[in-house]
Amino acid sequence: MKTRLSILLAAGLIAALPAGAQMVGGRDARIADWPGMVSLQAAQGRDLYHECGATMISPHWALTAGHCVEGVVIEPGIGAVQYVPSRSSLRMDRFGPLVLAIGRGDLRETPPASQFKVAQVVPHPDYEVGFPEAGNDLALLRIDGTWNGAVMPVAGLTAPAGALDAEFPDT
Repeated sequence: MKTRLSILLAAGLIAALPAGAQMVGGRDARIADWPGMVSLQAAQGRDLYHECGATMISPHWALTAGHCVEGVVIEPGIGAVQYVPSRSSLRMDRFGPLVLAIGRGDLRETPPASQFKVAQVVPHPDYEVGFPEAGNDLALLRIDGTWNGAVMPVAGLTAPAGALDAEFPDT
């Protein structure tokens, strides 16, 4: 009982802190130190909402967590669209199309040249939806277009990341 109370108190204390007060001793990261850094975002009208991080691993592919693309559906002519559980029923509500903002250190400044629609989502074949802690929490995202900036090499990849284009042809 004492442990449960401690956890509840700690959670309440953290929730009471202003958002900016939760980083201690941090400093701004230089985008040049993180090649291919991506913000996976859902678009609603003119607004973009950061969903998850990702990393460009080739000019056409980004790597993200599998739980970040749960509820994503590919819609013809649009690309990947995020759906979220409805508050009032068991159905899913359409939130908005997914966009990758690539190579940006400040998401308040995201020029169109660094924004790409997500054309294809390839979750790890052994990922279990709703259970990221079970492992295999990975997904590939194919962008609509070509990223000409920096990419992050993937240690242990048995083939060049560019070979993903042949492995997962555009559908």
